[in-house]
Formats: sequence, C-alpha cells, structure tokens
Amino acid sequence: MNARCLLRSIHLLILIVALVVLGPPLSANAQEKVIYNFQSVPDGSSPHADLVMDAKGNLYGTTAGGGARTCAEQSGGSSPCGAVFRLTPPSVKGGSWSETVLYSFLGPSGDGEFPESPLLLDGNGNLYGTTPNGGNGLGGGNIMCGSFSLIQGCGIVFELSPPTQEGAAWTKKTLYNFQGLGDGYVPVGRLAMDAKGNLYGATLFDGTAGFGVAFELSPPTQGSGSWTENVLYNFQGNGDGSYPEGGLLLDRRGNLFGVTNSGGSANLGTVFRLSPTNGHAWTENVLHSFLGGSDGANPSSGLTVGPIGGLYGTTSHGGTSSNCFQAGCGTVYNLAWNAGVWTEKVLYSFQGNSDGQYPYAGVAFDKQGNLYGTTYQGGSVNVYLGTIFRLTPSGSSWKEQIVHSFHGSPDGASPFAGLVFGTNGRLFGTTSGGGGGSGVGTVFELSTPAAPTPGHP
Repeated sequence: MNARCLLRSIHLLILIVALVVLGPPLSANAQEKVIYNFQSVPDGSSPHADLVMDAKGNLYGTTAGGGARTCAEQSGGSSPCGAVFRLTPPSVKGGSWSETVLYSFLGPSGDGEFPESPLLLDGNGNLYGTTPNGGNGLGGGNIMCGSFSLIQGCGIVFELSPPTQEGAAWTKKTLYNFQGLGDGYVPVGRLAMDAKGNLYGATLFDGTAGFGVAFELSPPTQGSGSWTENVLYNFQGNGDGSYPEGGLLLDRRGNLFGVTNSGGSANLGTVFRLSPTNGHAWTENVLHSFLGGSDGANPSSGLTVGPIGGLYGTTSHGGTSSNCFQAGCGTVYNLAWNAGVWTEKVLYSFQGNSDGQYPYAGVAFDKQGNLYGTTYQGGSVNVYLGTIFRLTPSGSSWKEQIVHSFHGSPDGASPFAGLVFGTNGRLFGTTSGGGGGSGVGTVFELSTPAAPTPGHP
C-alpha cells in the first residue's frame, strides 16, 4: 500500500471510531442536503475526489472503493477496485437524483484500481482520470508498486467515452500504464489538458531522484496507436520540491503550476511552476517554500486561480493554532505576483475543535469573491467529522465562518474532496464516510447562506 493510501486508511479508522458517538440530529435550518448515499458493492464507496459537472447538470466522480469488481492482491487479500459514477439531477422539482456506475475497475493485470483523483471532462463529454495503483507496471523490484508490492501495478491514466446511444455502456481505454522505471508511479491529482489534447499530470513517486515526476501524455498522431509519455521534470527533494500532490494547473502561456507535499527550504512543501523552454526542456521554479508554524505546511490540494489572478490553496498542517495533534490545524493561503516577485500570504489559520482542521482539498470562489472549502476534521458536532467553511474578504484580512458541521449520520462525515459550484449557484461535494446508507460516503448539495458583502483585502 502506498504512503498516501496508508495515511488515508489511518484517517478512515479514526472516522469509524468517531462515528460510534454521533452528534444531535440536523437542525431545521441546515443548508446541506444529501442527494446520494453510496451503498458499497456493487455501488461505489469512499469518494475522495472533487466532482465535475457538465452543461446538463450531471455530476461525475470516482470512488476509491466499491464497484462490481474485486481486486485480488499479492498479499492474499481482496477488496473492491473502485468505480466511476454519474449522478443525474431529478426531472421534476423535489425528485431524487439517480446514480449510474459508468465503470467498475478490474484491478491488476492491465486495469486500474482504487481511483482517488478528480476527473477531467473535455468538450466532447469524455472523462479522463488516474488510478494510483493497478495496471501492468512491474516496478523493477520496487516495494511500492509492481511485482514486489502488496498492491500490484504502478498506476494508469484512463479515458471514459460516452456511448452514442443513451443507456449503452461507456467505453474505457487505458491511455498509459506507469512502469515505475523512471516514468513515475502512483499518479495523483487532477489532470490538465491543452488545446492539442495533450494531458499533464504528476506522480507521487519515482523519477531520477525518487521524489515524483511531472509528465505529459501525447495522443497518437494518426488517431490510432499508443499515447506517448514524456517526463517533463524530475523532483529532487531538499531545496526542490518532493512528492507532488493535487495535480497540475495549466495557464494560457503553457506554464504548469502545482504543489509538493514536502521538500523546499524547510522540507514542508512548495508551490512550483514548470515553464516550457527550447522544445522539450522544462524549467522549474519554486515560487514558495512553506516554513511551518504560522506559514502553513504540507499542501495536498490543487491550486485555484482567483477572480483577478493569483493562486489560492490550502495546507493540511501548520498555522497559528496549537490545538491539533499534527503540527498545526492547516491554513488557506494566496500567492500573488507583485513587482516581479511571488508573495505568499496566509489568509486564515484553522483553530481546530469547533473550527475546522486539516483541509486536504482546494478552495472554490463564488461570484462575489468569497472562498469555500472543506476540512477533513473539526466542527461543532464531533471533532473527527469535518466542516464546510467560507472565507469572506474584509478590509486587509479574511473572516471565516463554518457554514456546516458534519454529523456523520445522516449527512456524511470527513470530506477529503473540495467543492464545485453548480449551474444553480449551489455547491456540491462528497464525504468519504457517513451518510444514511451503508456509512461509506455521500454526495451532498449546499444552499449557501447569505454572506456579508466582501471587502478588498
């Protein structure tokens, strides 16, 4: 089991203990509504990734568990391999959303397993994503993937294409099998796509120094054949970043932006930029090294571009609070380009307990410039169940408000994923556990309460 999956498994064990003692029932004024409860096999379970929405209001996502297929691992154990799902909005007001499992992963020997990353939706309705394990990669004797690992395969990049006739099966293609032989393994985070159809992403491990790679996948030139992988950058650790998480963000000039969970000047993570130069050579610049303490530490989430530019994200640890078990409760930060220099500013430090703690996901802006996000733990009901928060700019600072504290049952618990705004102005997200079904996660809708008029920080 890779290090990222191991950490999340520990968190899920903590969640199970927390759910034994549940908080009071939801109040009549609660703004959150569960629109789907996962049921485990053959349905999905434990969604960890952000949702995506198409123009018709359908939601798409992945579940790290569940699905109709079982993965038999080399350790002798077995578990469901995970799934890709779609939620279709009700045809009449007040009706129920309907869920369809679009694909159940097959596991080792060519297919992926245990998807944890968000999907990318292109203009033709195709879905692209990654699985951190599975595939046919042998890993060259690596203990983290392949023939000597407890979990087989080094991960894949896949494409799901919609059928020409509604109700027929979607078509799944494996675009690339990582081999763990310098090309990377354990691909994580959201993919990015340029105008030519090239895909960009990152792997948590491997490369020349073992600290992960950023890669490009190019489609076949003649419309058939194999996709080609090109390693754009090998992370070096130390002053450079290591273990890139959260995926990559592509700007209009072709630069890629992302975060590493560790590395940098304090070995607590970085924000980086990759810029193309002279053909296939790419240059990396560390835009910020997190220092821990009030500055934040260990970013895991992807980056968000602000309404007037700048980059926004979260760190899962660090900040000013001493209330949390693991070196601070986390932060929300901004990186702005000023006079030729990138400058970082911490917008908010989570305080734990009734406030949120450990934000693993990114943030989303509403039309008024307020920021919304989730924390994996914290809240007024039970410190292990998590929150939804809002940050409103006010003068030179930002004001935080917890707009929902999760209760476990029936509304879900412990969101790993961030939020997405729907066409109706409401927010949608997932919880990795809890709910009114089998307790293996939910999809929820949030009608945002009125916010104060934002100022200008």
